[in-house]
Amino acid sequence: MIDYQTPAGLIEYTGQGYYVFKSGTLNEGRYLYCVRTESKSGRVLSNGSVIEAEVTIETPSRVKV
Repeated sequence: MIDYQTPAGLIEYTGQGYYVFKSGTLNEGRYLYCVRTESKSGRVLSNGSVIEAEVTIETPSRVKV
């Protein structure tokens, strides 16, 4: 469940381009993210799409290059 009242971070729009948000270290588990737009007055313009990420802490037995 996403807590829209407590955002993980805010990125201010400064024009067309690519935007990046880096979180701190994550524990193993399932995370849900949503990017949504909001006006400066606080009006939500889009609820955006939900993205799911699974974090596992495993050491690979070998890597084939």
